[in-house]
Amino acid sequence: MLFDDGNAARETIRLLEQKGEAGLWTWNLKTREMIWSRGVFELLGLEPGSITPSHENLEALVHPEDVRPPGELELVLSKAGAMRRDFRIIQLSGRVRWLSSRGEVLLDRQGIPARAIGALFDVSKQQEALAHAEALQTRLSVVVTALDAVTWSATPRGHIGDTQGWCKMTGQTLQEAAGAGWLNALHPDDRSGVEASWQKAIASKEPYKKEYRLRNGEGHYRWVRSRAIPLCNQNNAVREWVGLTQDIHVDRVWSAPADKTDYVTGAQLRAARAILHWSVRDLAQYAVVSTSTIRRIEEFDGAPRSAESALRPIRAMLERHGVEFLFPPVGHPCVRQVSRQFPEQRRRA
Repeated sequence: MLFDDGNAARETIRLLEQKGEAGLWTWNLKTREMIWSRGVFELLGLEPGSITPSHENLEALVHPEDVRPPGELELVLSKAGAMRRDFRIIQLSGRVRWLSSRGEVLLDRQGIPARAIGALFDVSKQQEALAHAEALQTRLSVVVTALDAVTWSATPRGHIGDTQGWCKMTGQTLQEAAGAGWLNALHPDDRSGVEASWQKAIASKEPYKKEYRLRNGEGHYRWVRSRAIPLCNQNNAVREWVGLTQDIHVDRVWSAPADKTDYVTGAQLRAARAILHWSVRDLAQYAVVSTSTIRRIEEFDGAPRSAESALRPIRAMLERHGVEFLFPPVGHPCVRQVSRQFPEQRRRA
């Protein structure tokens, strides 16, 4: 049966259905008879009156992934009250459309569900926008994870808001990180500088960037880089700050500057030979330098007091055999073993 939209309200209903991409329906729960308005037929991609309105005919068009589980409909009807369901249909033409059904279950005098009335809306555009936003959020989460970072936000005045990621990185509770409590997770020597930079960024509305040491959940300090940008409204007033804090400890502490390829301290040289079990004579032979040169360089813990042309081949030979030279921003230059060859392989080098 086609929904009788009456005479007085006919034009109003027609306008609402056309402009709002909607349709009206009613369902007699005792006789199982349904009535659809013209808008429902159009949303389903059907000619008005081409099929008999029924719950079964409607469900036949529902996308397989959105079909109700057994018993769900009966449970909804038994509770009476408001009904809401978002689902996809597949029209006879093959077009997929997102619909939202909103209705109300009405009871008879005995308190038994007797009738349901409601409206059907096309929400395809909203669902597409939501899916696009979720895809962007997923990509952002993947990028943040790949960067070994966490995101956070702050109010226009700089009060940290969303600290879930921060708490995960530092081990602080939400209460401990609230207000200016997040500063307590920083190394004591870095707190004043970070706070000053943050307040300067807030006052100038300029992007914030700072590197500092942050205590992780295990109590160890690691170098991180924090960045934040202000999101402004049309009046150029800051709406909120969005930030990213990235763990850069490995890059900051364990990476040697590119311009130090011919820089080696005496202490590093002695440690490198110890790792490889090389004597001064072994190193001199492999690097094709004199033993006196090596002894002169190793005489001091620091760098040679004068330029040494032999440093480059010495370091290159040691690196070739698995020694890495490290120059942390704090502490002393050091070395570590990244690979190891057997002595007989070294002898043939």
